Amino acid sequence: MIWLYLHFPALQPDPDHPGEQRGRLLERLALRAYRRVAHVALQPPAGLVLEAGSMWRLETPERLQQSLCHDLQALGVSVQASRGQSPLAARLLAEAGGQPPDLTAEQQQERLAALPLQACGLDEASRIALARLGLRTCADLLALPTAALGRRFGTELLHWRERLLGRSADPQDWFTPPAFFDQHQELNEDIEHLQGVRFPLARLLQALEDYCQQTQQATDELALRLHHRERPPTDLSLGSAVPETRASAWEELARLHLERVTLYAPVTAISLRCRCLQPRTAQSADLTRSAATTTDEPHRLLGRLQARLGRQALYRSALRADYRPDQRNGWVPAHGRSIRTRGMTAPDDSTGHPLWLLAQPQPVQRQRLQLLSGPERIQTGWWDLRGIKRDYYRARLLEHGLAWVFERPDGQWFVAGYFS
Repeated sequence: MIWLYLHFPALQPDPDHPGEQRGRLLERLALRAYRRVAHVALQPPAGLVLEAGSMWRLETPERLQQSLCHDLQALGVSVQASRGQSPLAARLLAEAGGQPPDLTAEQQQERLAALPLQACGLDEASRIALARLGLRTCADLLALPTAALGRRFGTELLHWRERLLGRSADPQDWFTPPAFFDQHQELNEDIEHLQGVRFPLARLLQALEDYCQQTQQATDELALRLHHRERPPTDLSLGSAVPETRASAWEELARLHLERVTLYAPVTAISLRCRCLQPRTAQSADLTRSAATTTDEPHRLLGRLQARLGRQALYRSALRADYRPDQRNGWVPAHGRSIRTRGMTAPDDSTGHPLWLLAQPQPVQRQRLQLLSGPERIQTGWWDLRGIKRDYYRARLLEHGLAWVFERPDGQWFVAGYFS
């Protein structure tokens, strides 16, 4: 079994940076590594251990180490990486400065044996006792007979050596992505202008994109909170017309939202939360244009308009579950769903009715009509006191072409709409 350890020197304990913030960054790094490796375990405060042997058919351990370091360094953190025959061996080599990706197993054993005991993670009492015996390196410790080592130092040091050599089980608490995205970032300095909020927000949105890609989910709503020192937080609801995963798309929507916000106090921290997640659906594209261009551009335009004008400023037409022609269509908020009456299904659009309906039916004389087909009886709507009883026909008007007309029980005729 091959193990890979990633050590992040910047996450070592520092009194100027709270441990909670370092812990969130370590989880974000674990989420990025989880995109490539199935088994990742947190090693607080500054490391990750990965089981790389199971990925051999997809990627060699050498290539995996190189690509992971490149991905994590792109997030702005330095990485010291090393492979080993056990999690402990990989950790000691990584914390000692890391090893090149092309290092062979024999070379790894040589470097591990050359480590001083001070770099082996032993407690101070054990190091002092070993030093009194003249032991200075890891090789000296490994050369001791098992029985003699057990008599002098007990089973704890024996167990440590067995873990180092990969002969004893070293169970790990494997990392799993959280069920929801919820991240908080403290700012190094107070931000007094909204333009300055965009840069730390971009990092949170990139973390959201990593989370969505890893969990194969998308979202159409984010909750953004700007924290202040002496005022209540400023809450913003970011919405997209379609489920979105890309950080660049959310950055554009956030910029449009922030343009409508007045900042009354400096921002000290930013929180980003997403709980409305849904499975991500794949999109197909043609040979000349991308899927995003062919299918999503109208929705993205709608999202930008919502961000600039407000979500309640835009409406779209929606089909109601109502067989009365003048009640079938209505206007609903553009971010909502179609209106449907409980217990009914929407009528089929393939009934032969015209798409052009008049706002108010216009009376017409029977002599001007040449009936072509019909009648179609529509009798419904008694429950809301706006019931109708009409016989609809397809007819030809002498001066207006093909029309859709109906006759009421009292013998009056009306034009309901026209066929194109």
